[in-house]
Amino acid sequence: VNPDQEWLKSSFFGLAFNNERLYYENGILNEYAIQMAKDAGAKRCVYISVSYETAKMLEGPIAGYIDGKRKAEHTAYTLFGKEDENAAIVLGPSLIYGGKRPGALYRSFVESIFAKMYVNGNESLRNLSSTPLEDWVEKVLFSPPVKVDVVARVASAAAIGFVNRDIVGARRQGFFDTNGKPIIYDDIVSVDGTTELERVDEIIKPKLVQWKEEQERKTELF
Repeated sequence: VNPDQEWLKSSFFGLAFNNERLYYENGILNEYAIQMAKDAGAKRCVYISVSYETAKMLEGPIAGYIDGKRKAEHTAYTLFGKEDENAAIVLGPSLIYGGKRPGALYRSFVESIFAKMYVNGNESLRNLSSTPLEDWVEKVLFSPPVKVDVVARVASAAAIGFVNRDIVGARRQGFFDTNGKPIIYDDIVSVDGTTELERVDEIIKPKLVQWKEEQERKTELF
C-alpha cells in the first residue's frame, strides 16, 4: 500500500490510504484474474487473503483493502464454490516469512513466555470491564507469523484437491462495516491463521509426497 500525502486526514497510525486504489488492486484485479481462470477451465480456485485477526484490525481503518479482499473471496465463491464447495479455498495468513522476508526471530519473540505474559495480562485487565473490547492490533502484532513454505504447500495441496471442508470446518464470522452494520462472509472453505495453516500442512504433507511419487512414475512411463 502506498501512503497518501494527505496523511493528516488519516485515522490509522498517522497514515492515509487511497481506499479506491486499494479496492481496485485487491478486489477488481483479483476478480478479473479469477474470472480468467474460470474461463480457461480451471477446476479450483485458491485465493490468498488475510487472517481473521488482520481483517478485524483493518476493516475500519483501511476499508478499501478489506473490502477488496472480500470482493475477491466472493468472486471465488460465486464462480467456483457454489457448484462445488471444495473448489474454492481461501488461505488466511497473518504475516508470512521466509525467502528474503525475515521472521523467525520475530516468531520466537511472540511465542516467548514474556510476550504471552504481556498478552494474558492485558486480556485479564480488559476482562475486568463490564464491556471488554478486543484489541485486534495487539492480537495481530502478537500472532506468530507463518513460514512461506507452509503457505505454499497448503496452497498447492488445495489446488490439487487435498484441502476440503471436512478438515477445516465453518468460516469464522463477526465482521462489521464502517457504519457498524454486520457483514456476513461467504461460507467458503477457509484455512485461517498460522495455527490452522500449520495443522492442515501436517495433514497434507504425506498426501503431497504420495502424489509427487505418482506423478514421477507416470513421467517415467512416457
